[in-house]
Amino acid sequence: VEPLIAIALNDPDFNVRSKAAYALGRMNDAETIWKLAAILGDSDGRRRYIAADALGEIGATALQPCVTVFQGGNAEARSAAFHALGKIGEPALPWLIEALRSNDQNIRDRARDALCGVGAPAVEPLIAVCDVLQVMSIATIGAQGAPYDERARTRVEELHATYSEMMVSVDGGISEANVEELVRAGANRLVVGHVLSESSEPD
Repeated sequence: VEPLIAIALNDPDFNVRSKAAYALGRMNDAETIWKLAAILGDSDGRRRYIAADALGEIGATALQPCVTVFQGGNAEARSAAFHALGKIGEPALPWLIEALRSNDQNIRDRARDALCGVGAPAVEPLIAVCDVLQVMSIATIGAQGAPYDERARTRVEELHATYSEMMVSVDGGISEANVEELVRAGANRLVVGHVLSESSEPD
């Protein structure tokens, strides 16, 4: 294990380092996991994230060591631990969801990024702790004034049917032409920006 860790962290060839990290990720013994977890607190960012990738490959059995490092580490170690937790995926969801409730904005941001890495399995647990479901009713997120995306109505209908007790907010391309259909679909908050800013009578 030690020679493989040394190769993964120090070999000058990126491909060699990647293969060594992948091989470490296939190991599932406690000694390897805790040695990799300790590297999450290394002063070298490259070494931290090679270890985090390997822990992510190991999966659920690396969860507790990553959480332990997070709880006792500095900001750099916590960031690397979150990276590993996002790669561990679904087994890390309860802990990542709880981290969203932290009073520390940086921790909340890291938890959010890790949850994005988890992907689809994170959706339902996230909805359970949300107050509002936000639908962007434009095809491309960007500057104000983007055209309304007709698919938004179907999204709103589906969300309202599934989560009838939750507020569904719609933002993007809102105007007199689509307000009624969105409300009928189940939207109960509409965010209006461009139409008001361009109107000669915004009141």
